[in-house]
Amino acid sequence: MESRIRRLRVAAAGAVLVATMAAAPALADTALHIGAKGTLVARGVAVDVPVRYTCPPPGWVNPSSMWIDLSQAQGRRVVVESASWLPVCDNQPHSRTVRVHVSYGTAFKPGTALAELFLYQEDSQYTSSQISVSREIRLVH
Repeated sequence: MESRIRRLRVAAAGAVLVATMAAAPALADTALHIGAKGTLVARGVAVDVPVRYTCPPPGWVNPSSMWIDLSQAQGRRVVVESASWLPVCDNQPHSRTVRVHVSYGTAFKPGTALAELFLYQEDSQYTSSQISVSREIRLVH
């Protein structure tokens, strides 16, 4: 079930990417930032990741959405988890700590991980825009 949801998310992201190319100016005033360190919680069952963002109000009744993907290589395995939320988009800077939970399987460990932060918006013409940023972060206790 979880892998099916991930496949649907990847397919949706690909479709949104095509729309993003035409609609990129809608998010021109957007800023996304991922902190350099993530804090392991409950022996790696979750990771708290600090993020900052600024985004314009959406142009339609649909709220904006944000999500973060966190991936960590552990030998021959890769742990991949995500968290999502509805951001406040009002052209003001916002900071929050996002908790990424392990759904099942292997816990995160101290070391490096790849974090990718995404913002999705839709305007009154139903044009979708997505912007993202990624960086390597350090997972610490």
